[in-house]
Order: sequence, then C-alpha cells, then structure tokens
Amino acid sequence: MRLLLARYGIVSRQILALDGAAVAWGTPYPVLTRMEWRGELARGLFVEGLAGAQFAREETLSGLEHGESGWTLLSTTDPAVVYGAGAPFPVTHPTDPEWRLRRGPGSFLVLQGGLPLLAIEGWGERLTALTDLASEELQQGLALLPRLVVGPLRRLTVHSWNGAPVMESPIEGMLRDLGFQRGPDALILYRRYG
Repeated sequence: MRLLLARYGIVSRQILALDGAAVAWGTPYPVLTRMEWRGELARGLFVEGLAGAQFAREETLSGLEHGESGWTLLSTTDPAVVYGAGAPFPVTHPTDPEWRLRRGPGSFLVLQGGLPLLAIEGWGERLTALTDLASEELQQGLALLPRLVVGPLRRLTVHSWNGAPVMESPIEGMLRDLGFQRGPDALILYRRYG
C-alpha cells in the first residue's frame, strides 16, 4: 500500500485497477482502513471523478488543497499519470470528440497544477492543446519540449499543431524561439551536445 500511496498519492478501487495490481479491492481495503484508524491516512472523496472511498496521507491532501501550479512533462506510460485511455480520467480534445490520447511510448502530457493542458504524440510529431491557453501559458508548456531530446532521440520533429500543419501555425514562432528550425514540412529541434 505504501508503494501505491507514494506513486499516486491517493488510493482507490480505480487507482488499484489502473496500477494493474493482481489483487481485488477487498484485499487492500481492510489494510487501508486500519491505516486510517492508526491516523496514518484519511478516507474521503478527495478527487472528483474517482468513485468510492479514497485514501490519502495528510501531506497529499494538503498539496491538493493548496494546489501546485508548476509545469510538468510526463510520459503517458508513467504510473503517476491517471489520464488517457484506460485511466480514470480520459483525455479528450475540446473540439474533436473522436480524438483520444493513447497511453504508450512516445506519448506525453504537459500538466500545469496537475491538469493536462497539452498532449504530445509520436515522440513530438503531433501537438494538441487540450484547452484554450493564453499565449504565456502556451509558451511555458511548449518550453518543456526540449526535455524530450534525450537518450536515443537526437531530434524532435513537430509536424502538426491541433491537427493542422505546424508550419504557419500560431506556435511556429514560439517553437522557433525555443531553437526549432524549419524543415520541409516540419519544425525540428536538434539535440545540443556539450
């Protein structure tokens, strides 16, 4: 249980299922209840959208209450991501009901204060805004893209923004300011060495 609490902050039936644990909710529930009785955890309905009893440490609840406004880039394969296909909170496009973010290698989310604002697919080939963003917010979110040019990935090639070609898009200038260069039909950021 401590591992699940450290990984997700909150444990519930849905979180247990998302984690792929090979145990039914009836097994950890009494353990979590005893931890609550000892004062180690609180039980409640802390996160809207998660059904049933939820267990969390006080420091987690304090973080939820005060909110963190920082920007985070997470792979959709990270166990901490509770968004996307097969997760408690699906990620949808504001104007395209058919679009879905699939959890897998090469897909990432940019979060602010824990909320998904940008989706990155195909190792950066496709960028999608998940909500209307002010120009400053958009710049801050896009500024995380260079973090993807690590390991075996030598360059990041962006072909589309919100389903349209990235060339001549509203973010072209922002990406150029981050060091992206024009290619034939894409903007490319090469890894910097040294």
